[in-house]
Amino acid sequence: MDIQFPTKEYKGYIFDCDGTLADSMSMHYVAWRRALAQSGAKFDFSPECFQSVAGIGHEETVEIFNEKFGEQLDPISVSELKHHIYEELVDSIQPIPAVVAFAEAMINAGRLTSVASGGDREMVHRTLKAIGMDGRFPYVVTQNDVRRGKPDPEIFLLAAKQMGVAPEDCVVFEDSPNGLKAAELAGMDSVVIPETIIEL
Repeated sequence: MDIQFPTKEYKGYIFDCDGTLADSMSMHYVAWRRALAQSGAKFDFSPECFQSVAGIGHEETVEIFNEKFGEQLDPISVSELKHHIYEELVDSIQPIPAVVAFAEAMINAGRLTSVASGGDREMVHRTLKAIGMDGRFPYVVTQNDVRRGKPDPEIFLLAAKQMGVAPEDCVVFEDSPNGLKAAELAGMDSVVIPETIIEL
């Protein structure tokens, strides 16, 4: 995995969780695909379709699908089903070693670090636990803490605020186009983590 880690020193380091710290995107894709199929969705949920909504909250994702594909899926029930399916897979998630090693280096160097994830709080912490990083970040911001998901910059701006760092002094580590757009809108530099979606 070719990642260009920054040589510049920043005051704040913000890490996305799924697909950035954790190699979990394939499992999210499987969980979404199963939940949508069981809920009667008629459109083709391809990897490209999944990538287009990566980083967006679950209920908002279902609303996007309804509008885009003319579906009438219930955002709450589909989101809950996806959550339960993913819950059965989460404990087997592996880290993305290079990103976790860089995050650990920043933490050990006393740099301000945080996680800003479009996932819900419970699953983000379970994912961090699965990769041995729960409790390592002093600040963890999730979809539960904001009104708008990525590509809105709200989640990154909140992470910067919690760290007490100006947005322009932060760097974001992200794998999804929505997350990278959110970092840009927040006025932050970003590091691209190559996406890894494998159809399981």
